[in-house]
Amino acid sequence: MSRAGRIGAAIIAFSLAGLAGWGLYGLVAPRYAGWSHFIAAKLAQMSAPPVDLVPVTQKIEGEIQGLQAKVAALEKARNATANSLSSLEELSRRIDDAKSETKAEVGALSSRVLQFQQETNTKFAEMTAGPPAKKSRAEPAESKAAPAVEKSPKRAHSWRNDAFEP
Repeated sequence: MSRAGRIGAAIIAFSLAGLAGWGLYGLVAPRYAGWSHFIAAKLAQMSAPPVDLVPVTQKIEGEIQGLQAKVAALEKARNATANSLSSLEELSRRIDDAKSETKAEVGALSSRVLQFQQETNTKFAEMTAGPPAKKSRAEPAESKAAPAVEKSPKRAHSWRNDAFEP
C-alpha cells in the first residue's frame, strides 16, 4: 500500500473512532433541558454591576454582634436558671419536710379528737343511763336557783334614782 493509501485509511479509522466515541458519549452524557437558561443566567451575572461589599459586610457584622448579645443573654439566663433550680430543689425539700410535719400533727390531732369523742360519748351514755336518784338530786339544785331570782326584786327596791335599770 502506498503512503497516500495509508493516510486515507488512517483518516477513515480515526473518523470511525470519533463517530463511535460521539455515539457512546451521547448514551452516557447527562441531558440538560435547561442548559440554555443556565448559560443565560451566567451571562447575566457576568454582566451585572459589581456589588459594594462594605454595606453588606457591615450589615453582617451587626447581625453577628446581635447574635453574640443573644448568646450572652442566654448564657446568663441558663446560669440564673441553674441557680434557681438549686433553690427550687431546696424549696421542694423544705415543702416536703413541712408536709411530713403537718401530716404528723394532723394525725396527732385526729387521734385526740377521736379520744375526745369517745370520752364525750361515754359521759353522755353515763348521764342518760344514770339512776333516777341523781335526777332528784338535780331538782333541789334548781330550787336553790329560784331563791336567787327572788333576791333580784329586793335589789330593785334599793336602786338609785338614775336612768340605768338592770
